[in-house]
Amino acid sequence: MNRALRIGVIALAMCALAALGGASSAPTDADAAFSYKKCGSFRYKGKHTLFTHRYPCQKAKRKARYVLKHRHSPSHWSCSLAELSSGFAACQRGKRAWEFTPG
Repeated sequence: MNRALRIGVIALAMCALAALGGASSAPTDADAAFSYKKCGSFRYKGKHTLFTHRYPCQKAKRKARYVLKHRHSPSHWSCSLAELSSGFAACQRGKRAWEFTPG
């Protein structure tokens, strides 16, 4: 897995653990690097949940739809598209990032 995908998966796992109340008190490198906020969901050939870090939700939704429609990264963004067939992608540009998951 590439780094962006691993960070995205770790961030989602940390969010799930925090929601269950089982988060540890020691921060990990992934917490320090990217803390995603949930931006709701959008629909494009199914429902997707969107998460962003230092990027506006509306712009991230537009970029996510672009990725789903064109099957490649937007200009100047590096995206992890290995899991795109299952509905997951994570993109970053400098310190900004966003990702979407199915459901």
